[in-house]
Amino acid sequence: MTTKDVNFNLMTDSVGTTLNTYKSVWAVNTRFTEATDRFWDIKNKINASAERSEIETSGATTEKKNVAFDAFDMAADLSKRGSIYALDNKNLELHDQLRVSRSSLSGIDGKQAIAKMRDIHTRLSALPPEGLAPYQITEVELTEFKGLIDAYEAHISRPRDITIDRAVQNQDVLPQLFTDMRGVLYVMDSLISIFKGTEFAMAYRQARKIMDRGKTAASRVKPSK
Repeated sequence: MTTKDVNFNLMTDSVGTTLNTYKSVWAVNTRFTEATDRFWDIKNKINASAERSEIETSGATTEKKNVAFDAFDMAADLSKRGSIYALDNKNLELHDQLRVSRSSLSGIDGKQAIAKMRDIHTRLSALPPEGLAPYQITEVELTEFKGLIDAYEAHISRPRDITIDRAVQNQDVLPQLFTDMRGVLYVMDSLISIFKGTEFAMAYRQARKIMDRGKTAASRVKPSK
């Protein structure tokens, strides 16, 4: 959502809170009640669309971080053990090629990290198993390491794909929902004079003011019917 959309949605949050607070006042009017039911139908659809976007995107990002940590952690462990094998065998070139840390992998582009980990896996796999045994580098561990690399590679582009897919869906759905919401607010604005002089009417008009609060959107609790 744009900042303008966020501010509009925050205004509808305030309207929703006001409607909940003063339900006993407006519920006596059939036409206003009908408009309120329409308001909540649209409002719940807007909230559901926004929440799905946030949950799916952040969930995919968290999953990627977990997979990356596991892959980087094992890469660092195996490379360090392998580098000592190289030193013990007086192979300084191999030592330098194998040596890597979690922080160095996390500090480079994902594709570069994958290439580096695959290089480490290839070099370790080419060494004699019996020579690596004292360093606890086994076929089982190398197979597990390859699986983690494959998993990380599979996840590396998913968060962006999900973000783009959800953004496209929101571009299709949210504009129409906001248009529908403006329509129902027009009706409620026109009917609010029925309650002229009441606390509800004053609170409603105050809630209808759109303020620039876009940056606080994440910290606000959305009202529900």
